[in-house]
Amino acid sequence: MMREVVFGAIFGVSMVGEAFLVALRLPNLLRTFFADGAVYGAVVPELAEENKKNGRKSTFQLLTNMISTFSIVLLVLTAAVEFGAPIVLKYMAPGLIEGSERWQATLKALRILFPYLCCLSVNTFLVSLLNVLGRYWVHPVLGVILGTVSCSAMYYARDFPDDLKLTYLCFSIVAAGLTMIVFTFSLCWHDGYRPSFPKVEWSKRTKSILMRMAKTSMATFGLHVNVFVDMCLASYLPMGQLTYLLFADRIHLLFVELFGMSMGTVLLPNFAAIKDDTKKLMGMFEDAFLISFQIAVPVACLLFLCSDTFVKLFYGYGKFTAENCYYCARALSAFAMGMPAYVFTRILLSFFFAQKRNIVPIIVTFITILVNLINNYFLMPKYQYIGLALSTVGAMWVGVLIYLVIILRQLHDLSFYIDLVRSILWVGIFGLLCYLIQSGCSFNPHAAFLTHLAHLAAISSTLIGYFYFGKKLRVNRIGRTKVIC
Repeated sequence: MMREVVFGAIFGVSMVGEAFLVALRLPNLLRTFFADGAVYGAVVPELAEENKKNGRKSTFQLLTNMISTFSIVLLVLTAAVEFGAPIVLKYMAPGLIEGSERWQATLKALRILFPYLCCLSVNTFLVSLLNVLGRYWVHPVLGVILGTVSCSAMYYARDFPDDLKLTYLCFSIVAAGLTMIVFTFSLCWHDGYRPSFPKVEWSKRTKSILMRMAKTSMATFGLHVNVFVDMCLASYLPMGQLTYLLFADRIHLLFVELFGMSMGTVLLPNFAAIKDDTKKLMGMFEDAFLISFQIAVPVACLLFLCSDTFVKLFYGYGKFTAENCYYCARALSAFAMGMPAYVFTRILLSFFFAQKRNIVPIIVTFITILVNLINNYFLMPKYQYIGLALSTVGAMWVGVLIYLVIILRQLHDLSFYIDLVRSILWVGIFGLLCYLIQSGCSFNPHAAFLTHLAHLAAISSTLIGYFYFGKKLRVNRIGRTKVIC
């Protein structure tokens, strides 16, 4: 998040800034397949099983085989994108006029940034090994490395000409990726890992891991591809609107990751452990869903009502002007309406993954992509970048409703529906109080930092009251359940 704050202060809303944001979206989308969750979900179980059965030496050899195999795939993909970058950019940002200054800057950024995907993928394999060996603290440190290197480069190049500034920024991202590999590899070396890259062989085990990665990535693909589709369509809009959209999405995803990712990570092994006991499984799902509802919906209300304040506190510095903050806040308000849907989706995915029902999330993913495209057709011409955000939000809610229709056919506990109605009423009271406080506070985009902070604190105080009195009145299940978030 710090990278976006510094980025906004130094670049503001500019052609160079948008060129970087557009170019970075492709490696960030493909990391869904070649890094992050797809690799963790497929590789960690294999390495853990191998380490348990045959020890570290065999585990190291398995990791080396996987890195060798997937490195070939990544190198071929990278070479294809580097040589075919103009064609890739034509479909990735069709609204850019070929040969224009904006198009040339984006093309240059894409060619420099795409190898970052290779760094991410190799690093994810190494982190998977470190997780198996008990070094769970590594992943957060990598985010610090990325932020430190990229922010340092932006600060150093802040007074450079735009073209040189873009070059420095793009190379800093790749340099950060290489730094992360050096860091994680040194830890693996310390734990005894000595790679000796053999001949690449497509063994049955490699193919099995690849298929597992494909299933895992396809099931979560919709969470990323909808934003990617929005970015493609935003290339038709005037310059600046893409920046507003992506910056607002970054604040929104910060809260999604804080609540949705943490709950999904905790729930997946718990769901898997009791997947054969339907009664316990549905009981845990009830608790998880109600807790996520009781947390995500009031936080979304806060984000919606205080969107101007949040944007001003995160981005209101340097070249990111008060006018830029205003337009970015409009997109954040739209995304806030979908924040609960994103959180629910993380929990629902864990529920289906634990039962190995991967086909359901894959089908729902393609339905949400189709709904998003239809929504964009109707909303984008009238509401422009806000229409893009609303289209994504609508698609995510459609996905949640489909999941719930499938699950609730198995849920016959009347107390769940009673608690859900009570939660809706309690959240409604909270939302009304927030609205009344917000109505009494006149927002001034030019106000001082402490004024915005005080404004946010005034409304946030109702959130404390919501949880406190909700517990006293036994409306909230937080603190009354075995599900730990």
